[in-house]
Amino acid sequence: MLPSNIYTVVDKYYTPIEKGGGCSCDNCGRLITNIAVIKNEANEVFNIGLDCLETTLMKNNLVLGFDMPDLEKTKSYIRYSLKVAKDIKEFIAANPAIAVTGLIIETPNYLSDWFEFYYLLNGAKTSRQNSGTKVKNIGKDADVFAFIVKALKSIFKNFDFILK
Repeated sequence: MLPSNIYTVVDKYYTPIEKGGGCSCDNCGRLITNIAVIKNEANEVFNIGLDCLETTLMKNNLVLGFDMPDLEKTKSYIRYSLKVAKDIKEFIAANPAIAVTGLIIETPNYLSDWFEFYYLLNGAKTSRQNSGTKVKNIGKDADVFAFIVKALKSIFKNFDFILK
């Protein structure tokens, strides 16, 4: 159990266990994939699960700069990330004759509420193979786009990623 202290959330991310990700929670010791990185006033850094962040720290008012709406947004970011990863995995499974080696991801212009990406095939660095996947309701929040890209890089570790 982390000592009573005031903590600041410095990062949050998702990393899948099946790709060798995850770690143990510095608070409860359980294996976690939805990770909040926190630091205390002595600048010591800890990785804790979102559940521990909520139940232990937030309910005891021990977290600065992160509140329940932030936690709910982070949980929705994870859902968005898993939806995109599922679509990519389904495309790969449905097209075994081609090798998907990466993604070109178009950064949203924040005038729309979605972003799209293109599959890189057989090691190419350009593509016209539009994914057809649209992630809705992210155009007004740059954090969710960055979170999804980070999660996809964690899930598809062997992919090339090109951001445009």
